[in-house]
Amino acid sequence: MGALFRTWRQGAIEWRSHEEDERLVRALVGDADPRTDAARWRTVQENRHRTVRRVEGHAEHASPGAYLKVVRTRGASRRLRSLFWGDQAWREWASAQEMHGRRLPVPRPLAYGRGGGSTLYLCETIPGARTLPELLASLPSASGILSRIGAFVARLHDAGASHPDLHISNLLFSGPDGTPHLLDLHSSRIRRRMKPRRRARELGVLIGSVGWLTAPDRLRIVLGYARESRYDRPRTRRFARAAWRAARGATAKHLASRTRRTLKRSSGFDRDSRDHWRAIWRAGSHLNLEMLRALVEAHREARSSSGAAVRASIRKNAPETAVTVGHDLAGTRVCVKAYRPRGLLDRLRGLVRRRRAKRAWVAAHGLAVRGVPVPEPLAVAEHGEEGFLVSREITPGRQLDTLLAERGAAWLRTPESAALLESLARLLRKGFRHGVRFGDLKGCNIVVRESPGAPPEAILTDVDGTRFHRFLPRQARLRAFLQLNTSIPRAVPLRTRVAFLRAVLRGERRATLRWFARACAQVSLTRQIVYVGAQGDVHETARQPA
Repeated sequence: MGALFRTWRQGAIEWRSHEEDERLVRALVGDADPRTDAARWRTVQENRHRTVRRVEGHAEHASPGAYLKVVRTRGASRRLRSLFWGDQAWREWASAQEMHGRRLPVPRPLAYGRGGGSTLYLCETIPGARTLPELLASLPSASGILSRIGAFVARLHDAGASHPDLHISNLLFSGPDGTPHLLDLHSSRIRRRMKPRRRARELGVLIGSVGWLTAPDRLRIVLGYARESRYDRPRTRRFARAAWRAARGATAKHLASRTRRTLKRSSGFDRDSRDHWRAIWRAGSHLNLEMLRALVEAHREARSSSGAAVRASIRKNAPETAVTVGHDLAGTRVCVKAYRPRGLLDRLRGLVRRRRAKRAWVAAHGLAVRGVPVPEPLAVAEHGEEGFLVSREITPGRQLDTLLAERGAAWLRTPESAALLESLARLLRKGFRHGVRFGDLKGCNIVVRESPGAPPEAILTDVDGTRFHRFLPRQARLRAFLQLNTSIPRAVPLRTRVAFLRAVLRGERRATLRWFARACAQVSLTRQIVYVGAQGDVHETARQPA
């Protein structure tokens, strides 16, 4: 980066920039430290690794503004890596300089700085930049922008630009037609040749990072890539298959990462532990450990009280689990579920793996990011061997099996019941598609929320037995369906059960449909309907209709 670049010191930071940008950088940074100057710099994003701040433009230099990324290098491995390949801010600045020199659509890099135990990267803002959801809200159709995204990635690859972290969150769109711009360049590099496998993998990462894409939408991105790229046209179908596989893998990896981060202190979650209490709660919910301890005491008082008004808030009161509702936590009506060890074996398991409360906390967030409706988890607390899961109360809500038993077969022929069955089938389809193994899929563990003017919505509760896999075999899907099918009252006729099975298997291959129908028919001849209430009482047992 030779003689065109200059190094100077301003305050406690040593800056390096292009000599044409030095005056602009000095004007944007000012005399104060940009890492602590709250008067001019506004914090946009912050976590333990980095902070992103924004400053408004400078009229004298006709600048639209700038973003400052402050990177804190933590850990011995990261420091050792920075000795050989440079720190993250330096790698991003160098990559941005090279890509900007090749006239690729990236934010204009301004300067690199270091000092005070952190490194800094300064780049110019993109005027009128919008994210993909903001852009789609102003467009009549998404097909055009999806094709342009594929063409944009093809132009990057043809220029030799490789970006392993090509998520949709690393793209911004400017202008009325949505011109894409590439962000977060610390892991990118310019290669002599982009191999087909690497092309497909990076395009698959981009496709997999957009969870709402349908199969036609994904095909539009791939076709937009194929039309723009210099890639060999007869191999487009093979390339599309490779991108499809990469998209599935990227989606599974992304969902697993979002599921695991619920146990870490990050921008989304806070945690605290003292006096034998351990708690995790959502950041920004204005909760603390003292509030959760008071909530747990209210839950314990409700379980031990003999008053009729207090006892009405108890939904379940078993030795190993108890559920109370109607509590107020920071202005929100919440539900508290307590978990206790079931015996010596459960206590021994708790020494080597997560206990049930934390498993339910992780599973609830994992289901939520996969699109499966669950009560919103707010906090989890552990005290000794007991664990407490705090979630938002579902109001108004009724258990699925109770609702079906009370309304009978006549109600199942109404449009309202059809909407409920579709909501329940959608719940299972999303879970099966993302590899969710439901642990206790019963009618008493599904709550139906009926709001005026809105269709009924099925919401899954009791999720501590849920597990996540990259792929769910059809035997596991069959077991989950049969468990739900045999736990609802026998008042539900065979016609409704068959229609529900068809809705669950919508979009499956014909061979899978035949196998499911044959297996369900065989098991239905021998398996009994066991309708169990919330307290564990068997309400009815009958042979399932064949």
